[in-house]
Amino acid sequence: MRFEFADGTVLGLHLMLTGDIFLFENKNDHPSTIVELYFEGGQNLALTDRMKNANIRLNPVDKEGVDALELDFGYLKKIFNRKTTIKNIMLDQDLIRGIGNGYSDEILWQTRISPYSIASAIPDEKIKELVKKIPSVLLEATKKIDAAYPGRINDEVKEFLVIHRKVNEKSPTGRPILIDEKGGRKTYYTDEQILYR
Repeated sequence: MRFEFADGTVLGLHLMLTGDIFLFENKNDHPSTIVELYFEGGQNLALTDRMKNANIRLNPVDKEGVDALELDFGYLKKIFNRKTTIKNIMLDQDLIRGIGNGYSDEILWQTRISPYSIASAIPDEKIKELVKKIPSVLLEATKKIDAAYPGRINDEVKEFLVIHRKVNEKSPTGRPILIDEKGGRKTYYTDEQILYR
């Protein structure tokens, strides 16, 4: 989230996984406050995070990546020309901005691409499918979250995920959801997803 002030200064807030933003008047009573922002008129904001990972930056510099909602075939084809996994590319904010761990798993399941596929081995027809599916998955999730929690600006809402959610044992097609953890990051997938090498 960005705030631009009259003098051109920009304040960036990053909620990370567990950050919350709350409105308050007069006194902030919210625990784990990182920063309070006071505005004329008395409607103020508190950025909180019980894990203390949320952060603020003055004049933040955007990552180099293209916004996930603005991807095209040519760009994906170019960045997939690497011998790393497709999931690593999807999570690299210097390549694609706006896809987190949970949504990368959702997108890859919907396109039936294994998260462990080598990016350079992904066929063109699957890249074209990703160009459509990435914004579709993200916009649909945004719509569901907005409908269920109007005006909410806080930590991740995972209840609408069908694959990357520990309470779900099976995919919507009835296949067992497999969970793999490496370096503290969990990957959720099924055996329906094709491994391209």
